Amino acid sequence: MPHADRRIRRSLGLLAVLGLSAAPLACGFDTNGSLPVETGGAAGSGGTAGAGGMGGAGASGGTGGTGGTGGEPCTPGETRTCYSGPAGTEGIGNCKAGTQFCDDDGSEFGPCEAQVVPAAAEDCNVAGDEDCNGEADAMDKVCICAPGADVECDLPDLDGACAVGQGTCSGDGKTIEGCMQVTFPAFDDCATAADDDCDGIAIAMCTGALETGVTPAGKNADPMDDAIYDVALTPDGGYVIAGTVDATLSGDLFAFDGNQGSVYVAKIGADGNISWTKTFPATEVGLARGVAVDSAGRITVVGEFTGTINFGGSDLQSNGIDLFMFQLDGAGAHVWSKKYGAANTQSAQDVDVDAAGNLFVTGWVTDEWVNLGGNNLDPDAEDIFLASYDSTGNHRWSKIFASNNNERGRRLTVTKDGNVAISGETYGTGVNLGGGQLNGGGDRDFVVAMYNGSNGNHIWSKLFGSSGDQFHGNIGSAPSGNILVTGRFTGALEFGGGALNAVGATDVYVAELAAANGNHVRSKRFGITGNSRGAGIAADAAGNVLVTGHFDNAIDFGAGTINTSNASDVFVVKLAASNWAPLWTKTFGGNSTQTAWAVAVDGKGDVIVGGSFEQQIVFGAPLGTIPSSGGADLFGVRLSP
Repeated sequence: MPHADRRIRRSLGLLAVLGLSAAPLACGFDTNGSLPVETGGAAGSGGTAGAGGMGGAGASGGTGGTGGTGGEPCTPGETRTCYSGPAGTEGIGNCKAGTQFCDDDGSEFGPCEAQVVPAAAEDCNVAGDEDCNGEADAMDKVCICAPGADVECDLPDLDGACAVGQGTCSGDGKTIEGCMQVTFPAFDDCATAADDDCDGIAIAMCTGALETGVTPAGKNADPMDDAIYDVALTPDGGYVIAGTVDATLSGDLFAFDGNQGSVYVAKIGADGNISWTKTFPATEVGLARGVAVDSAGRITVVGEFTGTINFGGSDLQSNGIDLFMFQLDGAGAHVWSKKYGAANTQSAQDVDVDAAGNLFVTGWVTDEWVNLGGNNLDPDAEDIFLASYDSTGNHRWSKIFASNNNERGRRLTVTKDGNVAISGETYGTGVNLGGGQLNGGGDRDFVVAMYNGSNGNHIWSKLFGSSGDQFHGNIGSAPSGNILVTGRFTGALEFGGGALNAVGATDVYVAELAAANGNHVRSKRFGITGNSRGAGIAADAAGNVLVTGHFDNAIDFGAGTINTSNASDVFVVKLAASNWAPLWTKTFGGNSTQTAWAVAVDGKGDVIVGGSFEQQIVFGAPLGTIPSSGGADLFGVRLSP
């Protein structure tokens, strides 16, 4: 009905409520303005109650009763805010209140217009917080990624860095599809806190903390000097130490100063305890200089002896001072043993092994024809030799480098390419190591050379000499295949990157040489006062460099001056791969002399150091201070990365 007609009807209903009359009307109303009794009962009831009466008039249209009770009077044109969403969502995210407008007749407010209530679910493809939980778009807990993007994901069956995979975000942004492993185990470098090798254990950040150690007691009656000269890792996580016991050693605990001594080898387990020890006495002198362990756990030891010695096979009898080689299995049982020599001195100083189990040995031979398992070799004075044998000790090839001067091969290393690099020293005007004459500085000079592991052919050779003496120390291989060397020197030493000038009596040198040609990569000098000596060098899989040795006054590796406690002290320093800045430095001192001669780094980055000490050595926790048995005792320790 038109609005004007509704107003007329509401006016007539009002008159009826007031008891007033009006002229009869059309549409079936009587003189009281009411419908006939038979159809207007409900309206009569409405007439009794004011507003209900008006509703009664409406009832003629079939809706008056409902409108009378459901409306809310208002002023035409009046507005108010409204919101029908769940409590606590208004004004959150996209949700907002709407507006209601009063009807033109003031009877009620109209519907809530322009309000936004929470969506049933967040749409991760649409900007905003549609479900009004206060977390918009990718910040919403249900929107875990940007639809279609490559994203990180978790691989619950893997540990450490390997547990982070890569997948593709689903179209709705709420799941990750196709999660795949993209990071694989790598060396667990202590320079980062991550578990890089994915074994579930993240190592500490480059502390060098002492973990375990062995200091077997020696004799307390002469001869009673013991020393470790080389260490090698074993496949089961342990290591082997080799040297001499029951000997009389010189002041630096490296050379013999008598005519007695026994070859010593010991296996230390991954738990830090000694698994077994072997002592091989010679009727005169026996000394192990080098040790290597192959992938099968077989242990090869080289050195020198005089008199008669037996390594578990038959007796070996020397002609003068002869070199020996022998192999033990992982349990310490004899596999094979050999000796080579002539009337004068033949000394094996070091051994290493390649991936195929082939062995490489260096040292020196003197004056007379000598056979190292192949053809006769004719030395002139003291000459460096390099020889290779298979895993059963059979000769592969051998070479000597003869000159009019004295030269000694001291240490060697097998590179990742299977080549072999040696280090040593020459006394006099120079030497030819297979690539032409290398002229010396006139005193003791340091030499390095690289050879093909298959046939011994010369690849490159270098001599580093100037005024003063340049002494051998040790040689190692970097992960890149480059060669690392350390030792000590007086005066000046030039590797190709500028002269290093010693400021102490002797200073430590550390240098890296290119695998391809021996050219200088980098070099550093360490020393302040007194004698400092680099004796062992190795690199971990990240390229961090470990150097050990000893010093008798003061030294600085870049983190401040370190002073000895008394006589010479052991040092171990870890140099960062990037710039050779010290990551940590450890010293072990005490009364009298402490020396270190070898270092190795295992696959986890633990550092193994071997050496000897007189009177006592102060390690600190957990080993504390260890007294010697009377002479010099040996030690082997494991340090954390």
